[in-house]
Amino acid sequence: MDEVRVKLNRNKLIFALFISILFIILICKFFSLQILSNEIYLSRSEQNRIREVLVEPARGLIYDRNGNLIVDNRPAFSVSLIPYEVSRSKNVIPFFVKNKFVKLGIIEEKIKNTGMVFNPVKLIGQIDFVGLSMLEENKLDLPGVVYQTEPKRYYPSGVRVSHILGYIGEINEKEIASLGEDHYQPGDIVGKMGIEKEYEKILHGNKGYKYIQVDALGREIESFISERQNIQPVQGKNIYLTIDLPLQKYCEELLEGGKGSIVVLNAKNGEILALVSKPDYDPNFFSRNFTVEEWKKLSEDTSHVLINRATVGEYPPGSAFKLISAIAALNENIITTDWTCTCPGYFRLGRRIFSCFRNTAHEKLDLLQALERSCNVYFYQLGLEIGIDVWAKYAELFKFGEISEIDISEEKAGNIPTREYMDRIYEEEGWTDGNLVNMAIGQGDILVTPLQMAAFAMTIGNEGIYYKPHLAKFIEDNETKNRSLIEVKSDTISEVSEYVFKIIKDGMYRVVNGEKGTGRAAKIPGINIGGKTGTAQNPHGEDHGWFIGFAPVDNPVIAFSILVENGGIGGAVAAPIARKFLTKYFRDNVIIAKKN
Repeated sequence: MDEVRVKLNRNKLIFALFISILFIILICKFFSLQILSNEIYLSRSEQNRIREVLVEPARGLIYDRNGNLIVDNRPAFSVSLIPYEVSRSKNVIPFFVKNKFVKLGIIEEKIKNTGMVFNPVKLIGQIDFVGLSMLEENKLDLPGVVYQTEPKRYYPSGVRVSHILGYIGEINEKEIASLGEDHYQPGDIVGKMGIEKEYEKILHGNKGYKYIQVDALGREIESFISERQNIQPVQGKNIYLTIDLPLQKYCEELLEGGKGSIVVLNAKNGEILALVSKPDYDPNFFSRNFTVEEWKKLSEDTSHVLINRATVGEYPPGSAFKLISAIAALNENIITTDWTCTCPGYFRLGRRIFSCFRNTAHEKLDLLQALERSCNVYFYQLGLEIGIDVWAKYAELFKFGEISEIDISEEKAGNIPTREYMDRIYEEEGWTDGNLVNMAIGQGDILVTPLQMAAFAMTIGNEGIYYKPHLAKFIEDNETKNRSLIEVKSDTISEVSEYVFKIIKDGMYRVVNGEKGTGRAAKIPGINIGGKTGTAQNPHGEDHGWFIGFAPVDNPVIAFSILVENGGIGGAVAAPIARKFLTKYFRDNVIIAKKN
């Protein structure tokens, strides 16, 4: 009996010990959950109960130089999914696919690529009112679906300005890496081209956050306020451009229906008063959801509407580049203004015949007469006197063959055929004096942009002072209204004498005002305009027409370049355009005109 009692007590002891160990384990687990891991599980609980909603900041506004609003904001809605909540529902994904909001593969990819299952993942941007109403009607059956406002650009001025402004769109991985993961995340709207891209960090602003409470199904119950206070978004800063909106609009109208570019600069500081590239596109296209077919139609348009011809278009400059040859020859003392050539209407070089324009015989000409009448034969012979090395030196001195670093990201450098270039392309001794005489009149392997030609005209008008062309005038803080001016960068071409610049300006004056000047169609009574025409041969179609210049000649306030693509003779198609917009400019700026 005692033996049985001992055994029973031992079993009780073992059982009690077992129960005690279980209680100890349970207490330890409770301690771990409630004390050691409290913050972890509290955070998970909060993530389930409290939803953090991103509030996009309004982008900064864009104005012209006089305060005319160019780009405004209008509210739009975007739709996001919370992966954790969507994964527990059988309704959400089928709803979006069935109603053709988005394809199944896109939803799965967005959910798969996110690393934060409790944070919203943007699915659709700028949803229309019909779609928003449908979501609202089915709200109770769509847990984890949220929508909030985001910026949508609006263009109230009616002026295109599309190649200057650029457009905004959803950020990609490369842009996140370059802009910084601390400030940007998938789904954000950022500038893609133009001013919107160049000044993205200034225009974007700072995000805000609000916190809401949701039930077990992920449905919003009420606004939630705790130690995590809502953070208000901060609107981006405003940008005032150098553009003169009425002048920009008028220049756009002058090129409507054609192809080409107009660039107008403030000769005193390099501010761009107008920059037109035609054909262009409606900037509102990017302010809505467009289909793949619509994008393909726009991007593959045979007129290349997305290309900014003013900064990216590369063209032979034609006779407008004779100014480089004249500057080089004078400054190197290769010739004087009295150096003459006889033009019978053609020039013979070995067995090749190079004709003057339309085989016109200009007879005996000096330099100023040759500039006024744009005689090819004179400059064929001058090119041989100069040589490629000196010619290329002066072309590069005036910043051809390099980008200006204008404050939009789309720009090309063109091409100046140096001796090294020619040897590389045609092999050493594979090119001849025939190439050189073509270069002297702006043909051959030379490529320039309309922006470069406008800056060239500005530099001549300023007698060697170059200002970097720029589009932003100042930045304005939305809260303080403080304004910070954009630094104006300049350079001086001191290698060319004042005497040479004055001769060239005299020649350009004669082009417009001389009895036989090729740019007489640009003449305006009471305003002294200096210019140079150009007709550039184009192997792909009709010739391109150029006209560059500045006004008034003695103290320029404005410089410009005009390119009419496939337009024909520069003096006939481009010079009349100059007369029209210069008339408007000086009419609208009477005070400036009187002072000069």
